[in-house]
Amino acid sequence: MPIISRSCIEDIRQKVNIYDLVSPVVGLKKVGANYRGLSPFTNEKTPSFYVLPDKNIFKDFSSGEAGDIYKFVQLTERLNFQEAIESIAARFNLPVEYEKGQAPAGFKPSLRKEILDIHDLATEYYQWNFFADNKEGAFIREYWQKERMFSEKEAKDYKIGLALPKDSKFFINLHKKGFSYEALNKCGLFFPARNPESEEPLFPRFRGRLMIPIREHANQRVVAFTARQLEITPDDDRSREAKYVNSPETPLFNKSHLLFGLYKSKKEVSDTHPFILVEGQLDVLRCWSVGLPAVAPQGTSVTENQLLLLKRFNDRIVCLLDGDEAGRKAALRTLPIAWKAGLDIAFHPLPDGADPDDEILKSGTAFAKSALADSIGAIPFAVQSLVEDPLNANPREKNRTANAIFELLTQLESELMRMEYLRELSRLLGIREDILSADFKNYLSKKFRRSQVSTLAESPEKTGDTAISNSKLTNAEEDLILALFEFPSLGSHILQAVDNEWIDDSQVSGRILNRILAETEEGSWNGVSQMEEMLETDEERNYYYNLRSKELHASNLLRSVEEAVLKIYKRFIQKRIHNLDVELANAQSLPLETQTELAKQRSALKHSITDPPVIKIPFNL
Repeated sequence: MPIISRSCIEDIRQKVNIYDLVSPVVGLKKVGANYRGLSPFTNEKTPSFYVLPDKNIFKDFSSGEAGDIYKFVQLTERLNFQEAIESIAARFNLPVEYEKGQAPAGFKPSLRKEILDIHDLATEYYQWNFFADNKEGAFIREYWQKERMFSEKEAKDYKIGLALPKDSKFFINLHKKGFSYEALNKCGLFFPARNPESEEPLFPRFRGRLMIPIREHANQRVVAFTARQLEITPDDDRSREAKYVNSPETPLFNKSHLLFGLYKSKKEVSDTHPFILVEGQLDVLRCWSVGLPAVAPQGTSVTENQLLLLKRFNDRIVCLLDGDEAGRKAALRTLPIAWKAGLDIAFHPLPDGADPDDEILKSGTAFAKSALADSIGAIPFAVQSLVEDPLNANPREKNRTANAIFELLTQLESELMRMEYLRELSRLLGIREDILSADFKNYLSKKFRRSQVSTLAESPEKTGDTAISNSKLTNAEEDLILALFEFPSLGSHILQAVDNEWIDDSQVSGRILNRILAETEEGSWNGVSQMEEMLETDEERNYYYNLRSKELHASNLLRSVEEAVLKIYKRFIQKRIHNLDVELANAQSLPLETQTELAKQRSALKHSITDPPVIKIPFNL
């Protein structure tokens, strides 16, 4: 394993601002001196993720995670510590220095890094095929420009490529570059081997297809491809009849957690330009050509996870799905998921059989303006989709439509929004608002009773007291650590008052406090800048960054020191007394002298509580 020099790690940490690293992943808004956004680690709807620029750290209250630039990249990109350093250095064009000047021979990168590098090379290779001076290159450029009506510049900008119909050397060339057989077998660009142990040449998954790279939104690296069928797609292609084929799920690519185009569109959304949700990748590229910040799911119905990704950057979307029956049904399915994710969703219905690609080619920027200005709200769209002529529908049709809308409204947490939507539904169906509200209450009541019956049927009866308090007692060691962060010279005074034996080293806080006091005893404790070198486990690092994220006041810290020393001392004495009580309870068989000695020890300990140690805090700290 190559060892990156400590000075290099510190240099990168000092040069990279955590805001610059986090903002491409989380939509951040300034709150005082800090920034706040939705957690990238949980599916929260109320922001509880904070970036603290002055300390160059993050703190996520929803998951309990906290850390520096390296920890953030480790968590969001699933990298180990060294890979996180190398990833950040590459992103900010900073050099990486190893202890001996270079990575040792025989170093094996992680599977994830290998697959990322394979995709980088594949992207360049497919694009080289696209612009090659041969018949395949000429064919694909003509298809791209004359049939799809895109420019060569767009092909270059978005790294559009071509998978050749016959390409036996693709695997061999990648293997020669030193990639492991495991990485090539699991990267998704080849059909998996029947027997991975044999390391037989792997067969390309994509042949004779237009290749569209799929990028991860956080680091913008290519993690998969969408491959579009062409005239030159071979007859023996296993997916010959499929117009579009996506990469399979891999260690990098989970299609339900990634949106095509988010890496670019997240930078362009605003209060006036919400996300545009379209069906296909080429629809996204076409929307980009007229300034619409579009995204698309990966060949499946949109998922809540995907919509929660959008909410990190903007809470509005306009659904611009195809104008056929399937597109309308997909749009209606999206509505409750969007509400559940906390998004405000509107719709721009397209003419029958039309898609955004066609409409933009016909109308250009005029379509872009109408897509935003002429979009319709969620309730009008839903009613329009459920009944053809709502005002003139018969009572049974109106009741069916109302119940379908009621079910959608259950996904809303805001009572105010429910009331507004019911008022709108009343107008659209021509039903009095008080009658509609009463029916909705009845619907909710029946739904609740059904869920209660279901819960009772599925869950065993619970007995006993379940109201267990999760409150956490004040951690005295933690108070001393915080004080030592702010006032390093306080360490010598704490050493004089606190015996090492009193500190509870079964807890992370106790272990860290012991190390700080050991450094103090050696005369080498200079403050918080040393902490990185003293942390040994991920648990300790997470604890440390959680401490660092706290808002502290110097006067409060000093006041807490005396109380913390007293707590540590009393806890130790009470533990000793408890142990003696256990011994005395089992001391009947012991000699009388031993029992008397134990009782004396207990009495002395009880008395010592009334005479605790005193720490003298100098005024000039």
